[in-house]
Amino acid sequence: MGTGIEGRTVLLAGGTSAAGRSAARALRAAGATPVVVGSDAGRLASVAKEIDGVVTAQCDLTDPDA
Repeated sequence: MGTGIEGRTVLLAGGTSAAGRSAARALRAAGATPVVVGSDAGRLASVAKEIDGVVTAQCDLTDPDA
């Protein structure tokens, strides 16, 4: 029985943290495409290198002008 998440895209704010990376890995394993959003370009690059199939976007969600 599937999880129902296969083929879906999931936005992960704060996805560069340890918990976020773990969630991104679990989502990929379930067949989803995680989009990891964070403000630190270096940490986003690390996530992209570490997890195949993840999409990253640099954005500061605490800044309304970003």
